[in-house]
Amino acid sequence: MIKAGIPKGGIPGLDFAGIVISKGANISPDVRLGDRVCGVAFGYNNNDGSTGAFAEYVVAEEHVLFHIPSGISFQEAATFPCGLLTGGMVLFNTMNLKAAHPNGGQYVLIYGGSTASGIFMIQLLRHYGFIPVVTCSPHNYTLVKTAGAEAAFDYKSPTCASDIREFTRDQLAYATDCIITADSMKICYEALGKAGGRYVALDKFPIASHSRRSVRPSWIIAMTAFGSALDWAAPYQFEPSPADRDFAGTWTREAAELVGDGAVKPLRYRVIGETLDGIERGLEELRSGRVSGTKLRLQTAAIIQKASQEESFIRDSQANQQTRQVSTCSATLSIMSSSRVLVIGCGIAGPAIACLLKQKGYEPIIFERSEAPGDVGASVMICPNGLKVLNLIGPIADRLLHNGPPLLELCDCKASGDILGRSDVPAEFAKRYGQPAVGIKRTIITSWLRDLAIESGVEVREGWKLEQIQETEDSVIAFFEGGKSETGSFLVGADGLKAATRRLLLARGGIEDVKPSFTGLTQVSGISPTPEAFRNSPAARNWYGELSHVICYPIAHSRTSWALTLPGNDEEEAAWGLFSDEKRAAEKEKMTGILQAKGWDPVVLGMVNSAERLIKYGIYDRPELQPEQWYSGRCVMVGDAVHPTSVHLGQGANQACEDCYYLTKEIPKFDASKGLSTSTLTEAFKAYATRQQPHTSLLVKGARAVGSARVSAPESCAQRDLAVTRSMADRAGLQAKFDFTYSRPF
Repeated sequence: MIKAGIPKGGIPGLDFAGIVISKGANISPDVRLGDRVCGVAFGYNNNDGSTGAFAEYVVAEEHVLFHIPSGISFQEAATFPCGLLTGGMVLFNTMNLKAAHPNGGQYVLIYGGSTASGIFMIQLLRHYGFIPVVTCSPHNYTLVKTAGAEAAFDYKSPTCASDIREFTRDQLAYATDCIITADSMKICYEALGKAGGRYVALDKFPIASHSRRSVRPSWIIAMTAFGSALDWAAPYQFEPSPADRDFAGTWTREAAELVGDGAVKPLRYRVIGETLDGIERGLEELRSGRVSGTKLRLQTAAIIQKASQEESFIRDSQANQQTRQVSTCSATLSIMSSSRVLVIGCGIAGPAIACLLKQKGYEPIIFERSEAPGDVGASVMICPNGLKVLNLIGPIADRLLHNGPPLLELCDCKASGDILGRSDVPAEFAKRYGQPAVGIKRTIITSWLRDLAIESGVEVREGWKLEQIQETEDSVIAFFEGGKSETGSFLVGADGLKAATRRLLLARGGIEDVKPSFTGLTQVSGISPTPEAFRNSPAARNWYGELSHVICYPIAHSRTSWALTLPGNDEEEAAWGLFSDEKRAAEKEKMTGILQAKGWDPVVLGMVNSAERLIKYGIYDRPELQPEQWYSGRCVMVGDAVHPTSVHLGQGANQACEDCYYLTKEIPKFDASKGLSTSTLTEAFKAYATRQQPHTSLLVKGARAVGSARVSAPESCAQRDLAVTRSMADRAGLQAKFDFTYSRPF
């Protein structure tokens, strides 16, 4: 717009959200003083000095104005108007898609799918039954697919156009270009099928790039929706278009219903300031290319209060405005509670808490610091207490049992393989607690949970590394690496052992977060084909040696996870991690030699030798936090972020699931009419922490004690082995131990 030669003196700005303070005589009674509304301003013109959106007060036209539904903040509402209007004019006015294809089913390419207009067009196409395919940067793939894109293609790839053409089976007949360069137009033209089709650009396209006669190009500018003449620099000169104005009015009413029904979601946004000075900073960010997949918003915090005081402005605007216009006090400050929740971390706890909060009416966004999921971690035992929670968000139990067998037995042995004791207590888990215990590779369960979150409508943003947290009276703002930020009603830290959330929240209380505490133990974990002897008896098996211990359990119908625990020191940390093929072979040979020399069970040697994957890591925990340290203001922590534990009881992930259940239970269902005050959140966080902290504290201490006992010194091995034998023979004692852990949280 600014490059289009706008008239001198014209106020810029299109999107706005605010409160109605005055209206013309012919405005419908549906628009009342005090209503929360959003719309498109007829900015960048000099016909009326009060129409641009970059101002404290805006004069708007009713036909491009709609009420903000409850539960949507001013910040969120201000992301809708221009993008939705543009999307409607491209897809249903210019391309005429709904009339031409009332049943949908057509592929539509959006070049620049992560732009504001692109995200809205994706949602609109998906809602009306069309199949959106998009181009964008790979780091925005999750964003566009969450919005509803069927497929995303890297616009920098030399095969981008041919890849799209292959994906759409040479049937693509519609393309819209949100970027409008010679390169973007070339890709759109080459992606369109052999029969050609329509190309619609959101600005004047380079005519030299019109390379196919079978393609009909055109371009639009949303300003024609006002039905007034535009006299900017060429080619931005248009005669009045009553047809575009009529369409805009009809479409705005339809779009308002889509927003109210939740069929179209607001864009993610970042607040750039609280005064009009922030506009120039925002424009500079846009020029520099630092903004991607985010709408910049100006939050004018004092304006709503100011509006009620400036009666002279209201009188003047009533005297001077046209009868079909509405005066609004422009603001993007939320005066009602937002449903948005910021969840930090996308392991197990992050998706779990996001899905549970989604069920209570909230709109969580998950922020993961990694750019993409990696092959990290080893395996995890999903125990009855954790599985009961996970099954609330999706068919996790069925998936686990399809993937691998439930535990039916416990078997403890000496290093030699001589049995110390065995028990079939696990065979009763499903009947006694409602769910079994099932092992699985960690990356598989985290992938399932991430996909479940996305399927539930939760947005997942990867490559967002938390740096700082700030709170206002009714919101929390998270700042991320690279100058990114996001605002929500409250924040849940689920970012694991090295949590940034923990460090930031403790710092508020003047407490410096200490580094994770190394327990003095390391593990080498492997995945191997399940030994033949174990195929028909899925069990958790332990072998106890001198200063060493091995555990194994099935994680699939034909695969077993095992871990060798040994004393170590964290000075070796640089050598930890996933072993390459070459290093894995050397490490297997080294471990086999050590274990064989000490007379270890041949079955263990076989698992080590056949390992298809090896990873080494240290075992850490942290000092316990008191319940009041689990939360601060509008922020709270769950899982390893607040009570990291060593692995020896297999309860880290399961306690995180319990946290998610108890926290969600205390948080009230979202109700925009009531809001969610900091005091309400504090009471909910306090109740959750008071319930969980004593229990998790006992488990953290217990896990450390078990780890120490497992790697007993030679002189203590006989005593340890005797204790293991007695424990395994005490069925009532075993049952009581499992009751303490697995009977929760319900």
